[in-house]
Amino acid sequence: MQYPLGIILIASVLAGCMPWPHFHYLAPAVEGVVTNNGVPVPNTEINVSAQFSEEQQKGVTDSNGRFSTKPIREFMFFASLLGDPLYGYTVTITNAANQYEGFGEGHVGYAPEQLMVVCDLSKPIQLRGKKRYCAGPANE
Repeated sequence: MQYPLGIILIASVLAGCMPWPHFHYLAPAVEGVVTNNGVPVPNTEINVSAQFSEEQQKGVTDSNGRFSTKPIREFMFFASLLGDPLYGYTVTITNAANQYEGFGEGHVGYAPEQLMVVCDLSKPIQLRGKKRYCAGPANE
């Protein structure tokens, strides 16, 4: 049985969603630099993970301590008309055998598409009772 497009659209709106193909960002693309007391730290792994996805993105610092990761996103055909989605993500830094919590963020709404950070492994930032090693718009 085939349904006319108008009936499908009306049913979607009544169900609280609307056809609107888009990407939903669960974690942003992250770019930045990792230093230790101002000295660039090469060959350091950056891991970005999203709370509502098993996908992870990794980056490695270059000789200048710079890195970048891709975003974690999912393609959605429908957009909800009844409230915003949730998102949450964390960034961790692994250097040799040491692991540092870069930062984490989570809210109702939409994750940013891109984030720029500066991480200094010698200067933790106290934020919400935790040590974080990256400064960016979320924790400045």
